[in-house]
Amino acid sequence: MNEWPLVRTIVNGDVVRGEEIEILHDNGSSSVILMSSSPIWDREQQIMAAVSVFSDITDRKQGELVRQLQQIIEFLPDAIFVLDQDRKVIAWNRAIELLTDVTKAEIIGKGDYAYSVPFFGLPRPTLIDLCWENEVAAIAEDHPIELEGDTFYTEIFVPRLKQGKGLYLAIKATPLKDNQGRITGAIASIRDKTRQHEMEEQSFKAQKIESIGILAGGIAHDFNNFLAGILANVQLVKMKLTKGLDVSKSLDSIEETVSKAADLTRQLLTFSKGGAPIKKTMVLKDLLRDTAEFALRGSKSRCIYSIPDNLWPVQVDAGQISQVLSNLIINADQAMANGGLLWLKAENTSLLESDNITLPVGKYIKIKVSDQGIGIPKENLNKIFDPYFTTKTKGNGLGLTTSYAIICNHKGYIRVESQVDQGTSFYIYLPAVVDTTSNDLLEEKVCYRGDGRILIMDDEDVIRIAAGEMLSEIGYQVDYARNGNEAIQIYRAGLNTGNPFDAVIMDLTIPGGRGGKDTLTELFKYDPEVKAIVSSGYSNDPIMSNYQEYGFCGVAAKPYKIEELSLILQRVIKKYNPT
Repeated sequence: MNEWPLVRTIVNGDVVRGEEIEILHDNGSSSVILMSSSPIWDREQQIMAAVSVFSDITDRKQGELVRQLQQIIEFLPDAIFVLDQDRKVIAWNRAIELLTDVTKAEIIGKGDYAYSVPFFGLPRPTLIDLCWENEVAAIAEDHPIELEGDTFYTEIFVPRLKQGKGLYLAIKATPLKDNQGRITGAIASIRDKTRQHEMEEQSFKAQKIESIGILAGGIAHDFNNFLAGILANVQLVKMKLTKGLDVSKSLDSIEETVSKAADLTRQLLTFSKGGAPIKKTMVLKDLLRDTAEFALRGSKSRCIYSIPDNLWPVQVDAGQISQVLSNLIINADQAMANGGLLWLKAENTSLLESDNITLPVGKYIKIKVSDQGIGIPKENLNKIFDPYFTTKTKGNGLGLTTSYAIICNHKGYIRVESQVDQGTSFYIYLPAVVDTTSNDLLEEKVCYRGDGRILIMDDEDVIRIAAGEMLSEIGYQVDYARNGNEAIQIYRAGLNTGNPFDAVIMDLTIPGGRGGKDTLTELFKYDPEVKAIVSSGYSNDPIMSNYQEYGFCGVAAKPYKIEELSLILQRVIKKYNPT
C-alpha cells in the first residue's frame, strides 16, 4: 500500500505522472490503471492534501499486447493463433491463414474458439481446451497427448486439407498466465510435418527394398535346400520301389520338408503384408521345444527347458508363434559368440489390474526366453521393436518388428529386460483358452474316418484330385468342381436329387473365375445351411483369419495334410470316428 502513487505523494511530496497500477478484483479479474498524483501545499509549505487522477487503460494495454504479439508471430513459419481468457481469437498469423484458408478478418474476435480450428474435424476437447481443463486426455484414440510443463503436444493426420491429400500436423498448446498464475488465454502452434513424413516414408521404402533383397537371398537358399531334400528322397523312393524296399522313411522326410517349406511361405506372407493369424486351439509344449531345437541346430549353444505338462491351451497360429520363438532363440544364440546356455520357460499365469501390463485381467501363458549374451544397452531398449533397427553387422532388423506384430495380432504382449554383459530376457504373454471342449483339442496327428458327400472346388487339377483321393481313402464320397459356377451347378443338382453334400471345400481364389467367397454367397440362396470350408495358399487374406464372418464353417490353409483335413471335416460335419 505504501507504494501507491497517492500515498507517496502525501507522505513524501512526490509528483507522480502516468504510473501503471494493476488492480485485482474480487471475481479474480484484473485491470490496469494509469495514475498521476500531485501534492497540495499550505502557506507553511506543508502537504495538506493531494490530487490524483485515475484512468482505466486495461483495454488499451490489452490492445498493445495483442499488437505486439501479432507482430512477433506474424512472420513465424509455424501456423499460430491466440485466444484470450474468454476464448476469443485475438491473433491469427499468415501461416495459419495459408493452412486453413481462413483469413484474419474472418476469425479475429470470434466468440467460439472452435471457429479457430475448423479443419480438425475432431470432437471437443481439442488440444487447446486442455489449457483450461488442465488434464491430459486423448483427442482421439490414435492421437495420444503428451504434456511437458504447461505445454500440451500431439500429432494428427488431417485428411481433408490440401485438396484431400491430407497433412501430418504437429500441434502444441500452451496457457498464457498473469503474474498470479491465472490463465489469461492460450497460444497454439501448428507445424506442417508432411514433407518430413514423406521423406521418412521414402527412406523406409528404400530400406525395405534393400531388406527384401537380403530376404530373397535367404529364402532362395532355404527353398533350394528344401527342394534338394525333396528331390533326393523322390529319387530314393523310385530306386527302392524297383527293389521292393520300404519307402516310408523317405516319404516321411518329403512330408516333413514340405511342411517346413509351407511354414517359410507363411512367414514370408506375414513379413510382406502382416498376415493375420489363422488360429487353432492347441497346447504349446511340443511347439516350443521343437522350434527351439530346430533353431539351434548346428549351434554351440544349449537350451534348458522348463515347460509344465499342465500348460493351458491357447488359440494361436502355430507357424507365426514358431516364427516369433525362432527369432528370439536365434537372437539369443547370436548374442553369445562362443555359445552358451539359454533358457526357455513357459508357465500358466493370471494377470491382475495391479500387474502394470497393458493386457486385460485374465489367464495367460507366459513364455520367457533368456540368454547369457552381451545384452542390450539401455538407450537401445526402446528401439528394438522398431523396423530396421539392428546393432548387428548382418541382418535387416525386421525379426523383432515382425515378432511384435505377430504377438499383437494374437492379442498378447511382448517385452524385454536386459543388462549389458549379463544377458537379455524376452517375455511373451498369450491369452489362455481355459474353457475348452473336447472338440477344441482333437488331436491333429490322428486321421479321422468319416462318411458323407464332399464337394471340392479348386482350379488346380493336382490339388483337387489329390485331396479327393485322400478323402475317398478315409470314407468320403467326393465330387469335383474347377470353379464357382461348376460348384453351384453340382451343389444344386445334389439338393434337387435328394442327395445333398455334407460339406464344400472351396479355393478362395480362382483366376478368371468365381472364387470361394462369391460362390458361398450364391450357395446360401439355395441352402442356408451349407457347410463350407475355405482353402487358400494366401494365409494373409482376411477371410482366412476371420472365415466365420464370411459364412464359412472352417478353414484349411494350403498345403494341408490329410490328418488336418479330416479333423476339419469332423468338426464341421460333427461326426467323430477316429481310425
